[in-house]
Amino acid sequence: MQLTHRRRPRPRREGWYQHPERGYTTAMTAFLLIPMMIFAGFAVDVGSWYTRAMEIQRAADAAALAGVVWLPGDFPQAEIEARAVASRNGFTNGVDNIQVLVQEVIGRPQELDVIITDTRVETMFGAVVKSHISLTRSARSRYVLPVPLGSPYNFFGNTPGKTLTPQPLLFPHISSPYTNHGDGDPMSTKCAGNGSSSALSCSGAANTEYRADGYLYVVDVPEEGVGRTLTVEIYDSTWDPGTVTEFAGDRWLGSGVTQRQPGLQYELFDTDGTPLDPTDNTSMVTAGKCTTGPGRFRYLNNDTSADNDWKTLCSFTVTTEGQYPLRVKSSAIPTTTDQGNGSNGYSLVATLSGAGLQPQLYAYGDMSIQTSLTGTASLYLAEVEPEHAGKTFRIELFDPGDGTGSNDYFLSIINPAGTTATCKYTNASGVMGTSGTCRIQTRSGSSNVYNDKWLTIEITLGTTYTCNSATATGCWWKMQYELTGTPTDRTTWRANVLGDPVQLIR
Repeated sequence: MQLTHRRRPRPRREGWYQHPERGYTTAMTAFLLIPMMIFAGFAVDVGSWYTRAMEIQRAADAAALAGVVWLPGDFPQAEIEARAVASRNGFTNGVDNIQVLVQEVIGRPQELDVIITDTRVETMFGAVVKSHISLTRSARSRYVLPVPLGSPYNFFGNTPGKTLTPQPLLFPHISSPYTNHGDGDPMSTKCAGNGSSSALSCSGAANTEYRADGYLYVVDVPEEGVGRTLTVEIYDSTWDPGTVTEFAGDRWLGSGVTQRQPGLQYELFDTDGTPLDPTDNTSMVTAGKCTTGPGRFRYLNNDTSADNDWKTLCSFTVTTEGQYPLRVKSSAIPTTTDQGNGSNGYSLVATLSGAGLQPQLYAYGDMSIQTSLTGTASLYLAEVEPEHAGKTFRIELFDPGDGTGSNDYFLSIINPAGTTATCKYTNASGVMGTSGTCRIQTRSGSSNVYNDKWLTIEITLGTTYTCNSATATGCWWKMQYELTGTPTDRTTWRANVLGDPVQLIR
């Protein structure tokens, strides 16, 4: 029997090999805890910074939109208004580490930049690394003026006795308060239908489109006009119908009506830096700036003192560039009775002394004209610049393309490239059709298609729409007439680009 020594197995000590791992894990956890807490803190801080950045951006957007309406021409007021709006949104310049910078965009007088910086945005959990950061957000806004109408030059209407060219083949007109609604001016007559035989009232319902303040024009003076003398003249400003030498076409309208001559008023207003609202400007009479001319012509009934003659409305030294409104009206004139049945034609010229750019003189919002052209000829309609790309250009024509005799008349909308546009338009019943070539029949045989009606035309400006805005006429659209026989086109036009005139562009 052999005795052998058998080893007794050593008891296994549970966890003996795990103790070093436990120490390693504990050490690594302790080592990584601080950066993990910092990263977690930064995640919370980043969310907070993002929220603060959005607050700054909203304030900058609001401030830019509020300030830009004072441009061009009054940057100090634009700055005041932009900072006031920023303050109302919680960002006051110079308070609590806030900086609000407002500045014009060089070379773009209708654009404004607002830059808001919070120089000390606090951190919470990330303060162990950085106690604060700086956040900046900016906004740029643009103020798009209503499209100029009727003239790219410093005159509106034909200019007898002057060497200005090219002649626009029209005269601006304004009707009497009790002219028939269908005689081409739906804004100046108080009547929805015909005036009474006495020309002192309407024979039926009142005209809901009537406005007492007539028509508005703008004398747009460039920056280089400052220091030069601006002279505004009016041709044939009084009413004298029936004269064989009457170039501007003053006329009585309606048969069997007592002929009563209306009062007329022409008034120039000072610029005020807010072209969005040309109705609040100070009259040049009140401003006392005219060195020659009264600033306002007021003709009472039966006054023919300026028949077929040029008269200076106002001449003064320009101290501020910008828009000088000129209003023409035939009713609501002090000391004058509203009366009359007819249409008064006139012309306007604005001239800056010396060499250099001349102002632009155009109709604002709408225009009422008389044209007796024949054959195929074009009239300036509206200026639409490239900034309107992607929008809809709407044209509204009242009572267009009338005439007499058995003839067919057409009108076409011509784009700045010189080709006929594509458009959709309303028929005689007011129904809008589908898009097609923008050549529209306005008289068929002995029938005027749009007599006493509005013709609405809509043109889609593609996103690639462009034109040569560097030249005076490079972005002008035209109305091309094809007329035969005896045209008698007394008509009113308006045009605009649909959309908000105040916009953020970045």
